[in-house]
Amino acid sequence: MKKLFGSILIAGVALIGMLPLYAATDAIKIVSSHPNSRDFGRKGAKVSNVINESASDLKAGKVAIEITLDNAKNTEVVYVFDNTSDLQAKKSDIVSKVKDIAKNLESSNDGYVKQAVVYSDNEDTNNTAELTNTGIEVEFDNVSSAEVSSSVQLSSLVETAQGLFTTSSDSVKVMVIFTKSVGEAKSKIEALNAAGIKAVVYTVDQESSLTTNEDGSVTVVQIATSFDEIVSTLTKFWTTSIQNTTGTVTFDPYIYNNFDISDVTSNIGTATYDESTHEITWTPGTVNRNKVAKLTYTLVLKESFDQDIIDKVEMRTNRQLKLSANIEADGQATGTYPENPNDEEPCSPVIMISGIPTNPENPDTGITNYVVFGSIIIALGAVTLVLLSKKNAFNRL
Repeated sequence: MKKLFGSILIAGVALIGMLPLYAATDAIKIVSSHPNSRDFGRKGAKVSNVINESASDLKAGKVAIEITLDNAKNTEVVYVFDNTSDLQAKKSDIVSKVKDIAKNLESSNDGYVKQAVVYSDNEDTNNTAELTNTGIEVEFDNVSSAEVSSSVQLSSLVETAQGLFTTSSDSVKVMVIFTKSVGEAKSKIEALNAAGIKAVVYTVDQESSLTTNEDGSVTVVQIATSFDEIVSTLTKFWTTSIQNTTGTVTFDPYIYNNFDISDVTSNIGTATYDESTHEITWTPGTVNRNKVAKLTYTLVLKESFDQDIIDKVEMRTNRQLKLSANIEADGQATGTYPENPNDEEPCSPVIMISGIPTNPENPDTGITNYVVFGSIIIALGAVTLVLLSKKNAFNRL
């Protein structure tokens, strides 16, 4: 009898120890969570399709998906003022209006635009500020108060400005130069394009000596009163507004037959799921420059699903994404990811059902009841052993 008691206790302890492990088993296994982002249009917008693991509950069979249309791009702008006597007649007007443009870029681009100012002063030194996304107006105020520079060459200022740009290949880089004439700096400015820097030159005297490339890499513009061309010239170098944006998301049968598609939302515009067509219609509408439209939905494993596919079938979390929009200064843009859904191309995350959903807080699983019942049995057994041992009754069993 003593051996029987010992065996029961050991079995009970083993059962209680195994139950938490069983409860911790993921019902869903992530095969691939972050496919590469894809281009949308020709202005730098990106489409991504990923699993939000922090919002998922793999043990309970829930997978949160995020599809984003990212119209944000890091941009670096350096303004160069030669501050010579030739520029003084228009200096105040130039600095005031360009400062307003820089302040607007700073406040309306969620930190994606960093700016700096390079200029010369009466000591003929190059005064610079690091690229920053805050406080740019102070740098323009310094230009306004700087005394006239007499001998610093424009090529030296351009070289200093070039050194402020980062080495990131993912950033748009623009240098805006204000001078009387290009002169000796011509070759250095023309070489900026090879370094990945777009140059915009505003001169007091109209010049045509610089080459204007098809991609706008070097542009010479005569300084005007309105300065409207500064805005239009700058903004063409990075992403612009995406308008009338619509999209559809389709699913494979193994998804909608085994999962409920729920919690369909969009941070911009609307998103709805049609159970009859098994499609999500996404209408973010206008996605302004340096903004991100995000579609989210959750796949929830059904109570009744095909258990024959456990650990056997890799499943795309969506079959195909189609987007259509009008991109400012670029025209109509469309994107289909993947182009041919029959190729099983992984443009979306891939998952696999790996077990039965378990959740200790969900009575339907029964695990909580087993744990409680087992704990009671172990406790009663332990108490009985102690009492019998004290009475020397245990040795007689």
